[in-house]
Amino acid sequence: MISEIARDLLLTIVTHMMGPFGNRLRYLYYRKRLAFIHPTTILDVGVQIINPQSISIGENTHIDRYCILIGGSPKNNDNRELKDIENPNFQEPLGKLIIGRCCHIAPQCILSGIGGLVVGDQVTISAASKVYSLSHHYRSFSNPKNRDFCFGSGAPLNLQCLVRGPIVIENNVGIGANSIILPGVTIEEQSFVSIGSVVRHRVLQNQIVAGNPAVFVKNRFKESCTK
Repeated sequence: MISEIARDLLLTIVTHMMGPFGNRLRYLYYRKRLAFIHPTTILDVGVQIINPQSISIGENTHIDRYCILIGGSPKNNDNRELKDIENPNFQEPLGKLIIGRCCHIAPQCILSGIGGLVVGDQVTISAASKVYSLSHHYRSFSNPKNRDFCFGSGAPLNLQCLVRGPIVIENNVGIGANSIILPGVTIEEQSFVSIGSVVRHRVLQNQIVAGNPAVFVKNRFKESCTK
């Protein structure tokens, strides 16, 4: 009991310590706990990390204030209905959350790698965006007429339905504030997700998408011309 209190107190201090000293303290605390963290990584004030052993963060990446990073795989034998979505672009074990180099995960983002999540290099995920590789579904897939099924984790396990699908966000992708990325999605390189979008399907290279569900708007970069 005393050891648990001491551990929780230490984590509270580490999480909320301000300034450069706090950033350094968080690096020192997590360097033995995460699968990998580069010395140039910044974990800012209030960052929460769940199942750190499944999480890797590359160099010159900034995890900004009050973000939540979640790694680790859910149990498959807990009586919840589970639908898996395949993503051939994801080549890591389920439950891995890997963030590349020179990324900025802006304040109050949630990145759930429970179903697997890879974020490439030079990616910005803007404030309050959510990336869910595992999500509750609003009804059963196997028995959609069963009105006893509930949405959310507070219901009995046998009345919950989950959707799990790895997410891949490739290099040089921008995700606008308050966007949501759902399970199984790949966002190809050099594309951009507009503010407040809900991405349910693949985004192709160099596309700008917007809306709920997010749809193609225009190309991000103009094609080069040769004379």
